[in-house]
Amino acid sequence: MVYMERLIGVKQNIPAWVRLLVGVRDRSYALERIQFNPHHPCVHMHTVNLSYSDFIQVKEHISYMPDNGRTRYIQNAHIECPGLTHVAHGVFDSAAARLEEFTLHRFRENAERGRSGFTHVLQAMFGPALAQFAHIATPSAN
Repeated sequence: MVYMERLIGVKQNIPAWVRLLVGVRDRSYALERIQFNPHHPCVHMHTVNLSYSDFIQVKEHISYMPDNGRTRYIQNAHIECPGLTHVAHGVFDSAAARLEEFTLHRFRENAERGRSGFTHVLQAMFGPALAQFAHIATPSAN
């Protein structure tokens, strides 16, 4: 089994209401752990946010694996705002729900860009015929 870790820094355009509510900046960091077995063609990636984890927790899992001559891409995310719902017995529940919805929406946008970018890279490397072999599953979020 081969393991890799990397620290990811991301600059995002965060809405003013989120910056005011949580006191965040436009740059955030996440830890990504990648594992694969060279004898079994499957890659698993686990990512967790390091920035602002007291307010929002995002845990993502991505798998790439062969599937009947195609590459299967499975992506799941778990998003929650425990730091806001535990403040003053849930006074900020609606803000937490809104922040979770915003994060889910942004996550889906970024996931689509990531899938499109990955497909573009594969097509550039292996030609347009690769498109018929690519199978991309729709991400789910909990």
